Amino acid sequence: MKQSLLAEANGIDPGDAHSAIDDVKVLLKLGSLFKEKAPEIFFSAIGSGTKKRAIKQMTSQLFFNYGEVKYKDRLAVGRTPTFICADPSYSNNMVHFDLVYDPEDYLYMTAEEIAPLINKKNSPFFNIKANASPVILHPSLCEKNNLTTEQATDRATKVQENNSFKNNVVVACDINSKKRSPWETAVYPESQIYSQFIDKRERLLSDAFLKDHDLEQRMEIMQQMNDPRLIDFSKRIIAMEHNNCDPKIKMNFQEFEAQRLLSEDDVPWRTLQDAWASLEKVENAGKENIAVMEATRKYYALIEKGVNS
Repeated sequence: MKQSLLAEANGIDPGDAHSAIDDVKVLLKLGSLFKEKAPEIFFSAIGSGTKKRAIKQMTSQLFFNYGEVKYKDRLAVGRTPTFICADPSYSNNMVHFDLVYDPEDYLYMTAEEIAPLINKKNSPFFNIKANASPVILHPSLCEKNNLTTEQATDRATKVQENNSFKNNVVVACDINSKKRSPWETAVYPESQIYSQFIDKRERLLSDAFLKDHDLEQRMEIMQQMNDPRLIDFSKRIIAMEHNNCDPKIKMNFQEFEAQRLLSEDDVPWRTLQDAWASLEKVENAGKENIAVMEATRKYYALIEKGVNS
């Protein structure tokens, strides 16, 4: 499924696969090919091109069609789903029932029986990630799955009219969520960036902070922030860029630098110990540029002296 292989298979010169401009040109040519050969898929992809539009497409139709590649088996799987619910433990997971299966075999199952079937191989219960750019295809393509429109409509209607069944699926999702390993809480502010969205107010304050280079103004803006990650980053910037800042902020930053650089723990950044080890490794390999190595050694020694003082 690599773009270059897909291009070659369709008589398109992939150009330099490591060149951004060639990649874009090839993608445009492939897009034109898709538009010509499979317009229903091309325009469906555009129609569900955002998370909001994808959710609307999934939830506003009685049923639709969807294709995915099972990467372990490298098999293409065609589905004709009807929407059941958003997983209450993970709202991007939209839970569906595949109408290729007869719902009569599943409608009277308990939540405990349904739970192990969700996303299991050869099961009608599966998730579509709303934020993963799913291509929601027109209902008429159900015939590709050996379903007539009448069959699909009848089966989807049975699912949608059985509220007890849909409630059991919601409970089944909750059962599965309790079995998952809990998310690890990120320790460092840098690793917490994606754990929670920064709201509009805080983003505006951040922009104002970065644009204003006056110390007093920056301190005032920082004091209006509520997000601890942004406050921490703001203090670091102030300590690095303003020598006349509050001595306590400067001292805290120096302690932070020393702890980060001198740490002997297994941490997700490069410490001085790691830097010296890399330097030694290059020296032992006998391929070093002597002038560069000497300058690097002096720089590391200077940093080490600075953080230890």
